[in-house]
Amino acid sequence: MTAERAAETLRRALGSGSYDELAEVYSDEACLDASLVGGRDRIRGPAAIAGALARWWTGPVSESG
Repeated sequence: MTAERAAETLRRALGSGSYDELAEVYSDEACLDASLVGGRDRIRGPAAIAGALARWWTGPVSESG
C-alpha cells in the first residue's frame, strides 16, 4: 500500500460517503488519532476506523473552498 493509494481511497470515501473500502486498505495495526470538536479519539484497527469515519461524516463531504 502506497501513501498515494491510501490518500486516493480516503478522498473517494469522503466524496462518496461510503467508508467500507477503507477497511480493506488499512493494515490490522492501523491507528487513527483524531482531535475533533467534542473530544479526542484514538481508534485502532481498519474496521473500527472505517466505522468511526462513517459516524463522524455521514454522507458525502463537499470540497468547498
